[in-house]
Amino acid sequence: MPARALLRQYMASVATFVVGGAVVAYLRGVKLSPVILAFTTLSLLVATGVAYAISMRKVWVAVSSEGIYRPNLLGMSAALSWSHPVLLTAVSPSSAGGTSGVTVLKVDKDGIPMAFGSVFIPRSILMSSKFQQALESYAPMNHPLRSHSQNAA
Repeated sequence: MPARALLRQYMASVATFVVGGAVVAYLRGVKLSPVILAFTTLSLLVATGVAYAISMRKVWVAVSSEGIYRPNLLGMSAALSWSHPVLLTAVSPSSAGGTSGVTVLKVDKDGIPMAFGSVFIPRSILMSSKFQQALESYAPMNHPLRSHSQNAA
């Protein structure tokens, strides 16, 4: 995932937590010492830094000549070949933990989404030049992801 998108998401979380905590303390009439505020902020920044480092190492989506895949939490991967019929659905930030994007759903011969095999692609990846180049290199011209990605760019 592009570093800028991750940093924006993580730093917004830290700022919200620190400001929210200070506002709640103020409204309750609790006087917070600068040491407590500094320690809380530093702790959140360290935790955010660790989460950021882990997220930067994670493979979110991979594109190859065979298709597209993403690893899941158990180390297995959901793979979609370019020839398999798919359906694209937009995901709003609230339903994906704050990350908008597109879910590529594997569908059966009747066009009904299958229970397993979907691939979520965060918007920041979908819009990245590397992902666009990979789609141009590997995805068939008539693939819905390719046309969606070109329209979004």
